[in-house]
Amino acid sequence: MAENTPGTAKRRGPGRPFPKGTSGNPGGRPKAVAEVRELAQRHTATAIQTLVALMQGAKSESARVAAAQAVLDRGWGRPLQNLEATVRPVEPPIDLRVLTDDELAALKAIRLKLDRARGLTQGADAAR
Repeated sequence: MAENTPGTAKRRGPGRPFPKGTSGNPGGRPKAVAEVRELAQRHTATAIQTLVALMQGAKSESARVAAAQAVLDRGWGRPLQNLEATVRPVEPPIDLRVLTDDELAALKAIRLKLDRARGLTQGADAAR
């Protein structure tokens, strides 16, 4: 098979390193991953018992806290994290005051079509 030389390689853009229809992982996940997961799942009860024993009897407070956190995470899932965002309105790219009445009417007609296509207008609201 011929190799691509610098300058002849076809660029496919971000997220598309392989030609359409070609897998980057034709063999699928390695079997060892599934085997390790299965083995770990077989020991879940023992692992939880060990965490509970550490939580109740470890000499180190940090070990007890870590064990308690691990038990809670596995039993109830990790707590949700709050996300804070600031959203600012985007100003129109053009000053609508400089448009003619015909241009404004054309924009309004386009907006109405888009709203109808999205199901945002009904009946009397569509006439406005």
